[in-house]
Amino acid sequence: IYDLTIQYSCLACHRLGGNMSMLNLVTFLALQIGNVCLQMFLLFEIEKLIAIPAMDHAQHLYGSFTEQCYGEDAIEFVYSEDVKANFETWDSSARSELCQFPLTIPSFFFLIILIWTFFLGHELKQTIYFFWHTMRLHSPAKGMVSILDHDGSFVITHMSPSLKVAISIIVFLPKSIIAVVLWYVGARWLTATPGIDNLMLNSLALTFICELDELIFRTCTSETIKACLEQTKLPLPAFKYTPSIWGPVEAASTFLGCFGLAWLYLTHFQTAIPDYRWDLSELCSTSGAGSLISGLTVSHAHGHR
Repeated sequence: IYDLTIQYSCLACHRLGGNMSMLNLVTFLALQIGNVCLQMFLLFEIEKLIAIPAMDHAQHLYGSFTEQCYGEDAIEFVYSEDVKANFETWDSSARSELCQFPLTIPSFFFLIILIWTFFLGHELKQTIYFFWHTMRLHSPAKGMVSILDHDGSFVITHMSPSLKVAISIIVFLPKSIIAVVLWYVGARWLTATPGIDNLMLNSLALTFICELDELIFRTCTSETIKACLEQTKLPLPAFKYTPSIWGPVEAASTFLGCFGLAWLYLTHFQTAIPDYRWDLSELCSTSGAGSLISGLTVSHAHGHR
């Protein structure tokens, strides 16, 4: 949908677009706005109807756990054998409910958040890549855009600054914002999901929401328009067969960026249990499996609030 908006924004300013290019542009822009509204509506309704009540319930349970295991008047929350003993005598149903939340299994949940970050990171990276190559186009000698017919493909070779600004505002900016919002709201939803089975199902549901634009594109556009879009291209830089340092640098920086963002979310940005002290992973665990962020778990579990 976004690519169609760019394509017909260019065609509307060029003679190749014909008399109907503006109508097509308005139509696809309406589909793009509808896609954005649908994605945001689904996510925020899910947060309001499911995630927020689940977070409130988790916070209530964790508050009850704190009072039961650390004492109502505790100031320093020091993890000890007394906490373990008090947890074992706590109400079994409340204990079982609290241990269903993914923060009690930090290593596994970190992997889920990391995969979710990779998923939206790819989307954001593609948007930035497309934006960069669009901005690198030179201004045409005449008109707002130059399109070259090359071996059956239409190559956008030049673009005016005003058209670049328009495309950035109606395509690149909202697409980037949506990726960031989807990532954060989706991560909040996953954090508030009780049960490993529900966590996996909700992860799949999030990918479905993210793919709505592709679904709308495949369903609402004709095969002719799809074929025309495939033939419309930007003049990308020549591919170099000789390996360079930039390939490994890009791969490493992307991985480390996604890894760091997932870790920061889990340790600083999650709001399902704002005062979480990472003291439930050991209590709720039934095995001695290690954690990918065991250092974090140990430091918080044996520290103070």
